[in-house]
Amino acid sequence: VKCIELLKEFKRQSPLASDDLVKENDELQRNFHIVAEENAANSANVEYLTKNLQLLEERMMELSSTHKLLQEEADNLRNVLGEKGKLIGELQELNDKLRVVADDTERTEDASETTSVVSMTS
Repeated sequence: VKCIELLKEFKRQSPLASDDLVKENDELQRNFHIVAEENAANSANVEYLTKNLQLLEERMMELSSTHKLLQEEADNLRNVLGEKGKLIGELQELNDKLRVVADDTERTEDASETTSVVSMTS
């Protein structure tokens, strides 16, 4: 209010200079409003970006936790596969031993039959 009164007083004293000052004041006020609008828009953008950053941080924490669980599960699966491989190896060894026993049994049976046939013919 005091500025306006001073401008009016100045305008009465110097009409040309006061017109220039009024125009400059009007432009300064327009610029002030533009800056205020831009500041409000920037503040809204900062708020939006801050919220998005918080959401991203939360999501990263979730993903980190999920990644850790997946790594643990992968380790468990590797252990299971390792145990399964050991069991398969043991089963193959047993299978080989059973084949040897079966072959020995078959040879023994063949030998018994041959012995039986020989003793029957004698």
